[in-house]
Parts: sequence; structure tokens; C-alpha cells
Amino acid sequence: MPADLQPLFLIVRDLLATATSRKLAWTLDRLAEAAGTSRREVEQVLEERLADFPFPLVSGSPGYWIPQDADEINHYRASLRSRAVKIFTRAKRVATMARRAGWPQEGRLFRNPPARQGELNL
Repeated sequence: MPADLQPLFLIVRDLLATATSRKLAWTLDRLAEAAGTSRREVEQVLEERLADFPFPLVSGSPGYWIPQDADEINHYRASLRSRAVKIFTRAKRVATMARRAGWPQEGRLFRNPPARQGELNL
């Protein structure tokens, strides 16, 4: 994280320390407004500094909060796992369809297909 986001981490950490239940959750928009910054910068803090928070965090439709019991942690982890599987499956489908459509692949990367006869590559 850039050094200039360190003060933002401290603000977000202190705000989230008050989210001691699902009912007291902070949304990204509320965190950004309270911190006087953009939603994207708050997301960046949460992504890059999650391990630096002195408490666990979970999220859901109400926002981010400190879990109160193991069920909240387990539910959140299952939700993350499910989303990860769906994203991985979607990535595999895109690759399969690209190969079927004739896009050449080198390792994990696709290359532009060669120009068809009569077409100009400008």
C-alpha cells in the first residue's frame, strides 16, 4: 500500500472497530464518506491491509462488521469459496469458448488470431 494510504488505514480500522455486530456494519459508501475519501481507496485498504486489522472482518449486504460467532465466520468463508468457484468456472468457460472460436493460445495467454485472407491488419 502506498505510504499516503496509511492514515486512511488507521481511520478505516477505527471506524470498523465500532462495527461489533451485523446491525452496526459499515458499508463501503459510509466508510468512504466518514473517512473523506473515495470508495475505491477504502476497497484498496480492505484488500491490501486485511491482515493488519486487529480483529477479523466479515461482509455481507449490510456492509463490513466484526463477527460475533463462528457461524458468521463460517458463513462468510463459504460465501467467498462459492464466489471463487463461480469465477474460476467462468474463466474456464471463456478460455474454452476462445479456443473453439479459433483464438491461438500460448501457455495461459491467448494471442490474436491471424488475419483472414482478404482482411488487412492495420
